[in-house]
Amino acid sequence: MAVQGTDGARGLFIESLEITQGDNVLSIGDVAGYSMALTEMAGPGSTIVMGRDTRPSGDVLKRYAAAGIEAAGGVVIDVGVAPTPAIQKIALQLGAAGAISLTPSHNPHTDAGWKGMLGAEKPSKKQIDAIESRFQDIVNRGVIDRLDPSTYDALKHEQTHLLQDYMDSVLLGIRSTFDDEWPLDGKVVVVDTARGAANKVTPRILEQLGAHVVPFACDTDGLINHNCGATHLGGVRRFLAERPELIANPAFIGAVANDGDADRFMGVGAVMGSTSPRFVTLDGNIALELKATEFAMQEMGVVSTEYVNPATVRRIRAMGLQFISCANGDVNVTKTLREQGWLVGAEPSGHLVDLRLGIPSGDGVYNAVSTAVFAAINGTSFWDICRERRLDPDYLENIPLPQGVAYDRSLLESVFVRTKKDEANASVLVDRKSGTENLVRIRVSGKDARTTYRRTNGIVRAVRRTHQ
Repeated sequence: MAVQGTDGARGLFIESLEITQGDNVLSIGDVAGYSMALTEMAGPGSTIVMGRDTRPSGDVLKRYAAAGIEAAGGVVIDVGVAPTPAIQKIALQLGAAGAISLTPSHNPHTDAGWKGMLGAEKPSKKQIDAIESRFQDIVNRGVIDRLDPSTYDALKHEQTHLLQDYMDSVLLGIRSTFDDEWPLDGKVVVVDTARGAANKVTPRILEQLGAHVVPFACDTDGLINHNCGATHLGGVRRFLAERPELIANPAFIGAVANDGDADRFMGVGAVMGSTSPRFVTLDGNIALELKATEFAMQEMGVVSTEYVNPATVRRIRAMGLQFISCANGDVNVTKTLREQGWLVGAEPSGHLVDLRLGIPSGDGVYNAVSTAVFAAINGTSFWDICRERRLDPDYLENIPLPQGVAYDRSLLESVFVRTKKDEANASVLVDRKSGTENLVRIRVSGKDARTTYRRTNGIVRAVRRTHQ
């Protein structure tokens, strides 16, 4: 069956009612059952807001998800193609009992998935376990085989106008925060929406704030997340490299990139060198640092995960702010923020949580727009922002594991001990089995780029050698 995440499940899409048992697979039967289970958890007569990304599988998935919701006695409000943060925000504004986003996020176009929200929060680990238990009970009772998705009337339920309400709320929030009706007037911003759910959202909001938008992967002619988006920045870098006149334009701020469901934001800054363009990445480390400046000396703090860059931590603490590191996952960032009574946290991968927005996860649309506006208001660009906030050398490698091979950290203990004793380079190592893919993530940061890169390669080779 599909791999469980912190707020749902995802895997290779199979158009079958049969409940899948293979690793990393998700069927329409799975989606129907999980939707039914989440609705049962939300309570009798629950209203569930549902939306999806741009994958072709979304059309069939929404019918089975709706069938599951209605079989559990719920009421469906379908907002159509919409970013995950928009689906969550709409659910909160309507007072819905829950929300379901039909997306596997940044996964390949061949995958499908769902993310859930109960009330105003992402499901806790305990609630995810309870949904899984209800799901198994639904399967055992043969309920899924009796579902009839043909009863779902898309015309009756789909309320795409609610997406405009979300866009209006983003515009209002930006304009009130920066006290400017047209903060991007005359500025140039490249937009990469990964051919995903924010295709018609992020570009439109930037335009309504005055920006001249140059789109990249803001269509559905290609594959979602393929060589584009926040997790594949090489695509937008190549796009920029082919347009030196764009980079040289004094009005150019940079490129903003969302992932497939737009709960993530990354930026790319560029400058023309003597022979070719040069690029920098504005990731969650730097985005968090920009947000932290709003709280300097206010006896507050910020949160990030174990992947945070050490340079970011040093500068945040130099502002007089507290800093806490938590386990990976934006759900853990949100949990820690609530425990501390703080407002802002981030994963370096681009999930930036701002509890002032009212939702429990990252809003990649709002954060992409607000970062571009920050640059414009301060008369700077993504290139300058990143160059003024240099990060320690930091390398992250995703190492696919062979089918059926489990990650065994004990096989690498001696390698890790040697890395941690690398005092001269002040190395920091994090290793973690992915919760949604069959791979292990190795991240090493240090003060010296060459030594850190060599250390990373050594660990990657050791992982591959020991996990053949």
